[in-house]
Amino acid sequence: METVKECISDLNKGGFYKNNVENSIFKNFNLVMCYLSIIKYENKFYKNQGLYTKNNCNSIIESLKGKICEQSLPVGDGACLNIWDINPFNSSRYIIIFNGIGTEKSNITLQYAYKKFVENGWGVVAFDYRGRGKSRGVFCQKNALKDSFAVWNYLLSKGIKPYEIGLVGHSMGAAVALDFVSKNNCAFVILINPFNKAADMVKNIALKLDLPEFIKNTVKKLPDFLIPLKNRFNNEKALASVQIPALIMHTKKDETTPVELCRKLYKKNKYKNNVSYIELEGCEHEIDEEKLNICLEFIDKSDLWFFD
Repeated sequence: METVKECISDLNKGGFYKNNVENSIFKNFNLVMCYLSIIKYENKFYKNQGLYTKNNCNSIIESLKGKICEQSLPVGDGACLNIWDINPFNSSRYIIIFNGIGTEKSNITLQYAYKKFVENGWGVVAFDYRGRGKSRGVFCQKNALKDSFAVWNYLLSKGIKPYEIGLVGHSMGAAVALDFVSKNNCAFVILINPFNKAADMVKNIALKLDLPEFIKNTVKKLPDFLIPLKNRFNNEKALASVQIPALIMHTKKDETTPVELCRKLYKKNKYKNNVSYIELEGCEHEIDEEKLNICLEFIDKSDLWFFD
């Protein structure tokens, strides 16, 4: 996958600020330069992540060969999602995987996650957001929500019931999953290494970019509503409206999404009886065996059959 750290490094090495912002006609207007930096960097960040996912597909692991039903799912506006339906044992229960923004569904760690869930009695649907991997279209928060509903409706069309569907979101995918489940009930939602809101991620990333100090200081002090983001994922607000069992987990030394941002997410919602929080040792951002085992334990202990 293309990590946030790697993306920041690429932008700095390429002199993105100098080439795309520094010589702007607004160079003598500090606040405008700050806004222009945020807008241009956000656009470049998502564009780079999208290109990476289209150029770095992986082969199917041996244990999943012959078990994946690959399909194209039209979602309107000329866009089309590429999905994997993995259900070799014809389970009536499904997990939808929402991957990170720099990852597409064939990511090896994700494939081992599919395998683990399938072995434990679940069908899995994995998909690339439009503009990612093999899916056509343009990624943005609004379109990602549409993609989520398209995958959801695909499962309903197969006769799967809403209370038989759980969501697992990783990194940025946790934000997409939360955006969806804040508007639509399912069995459970699991958030792996999420952030609290995009505005705080911008402030964190800005400190690591090759930007003038006045821009870094300005971004750090800007109120959230003044940060000019196209994709404003607010997980704190979304989680507040979620009533189903929700698990948040994060590693303490994650360099991609700082654990402090996840702590803020939980702090805003720790009063909710349906929300559980776990912090793990280490720096692993990806989904690993320990996280998968925690997911399965959480699912086993949750009361998943209250929607009837």
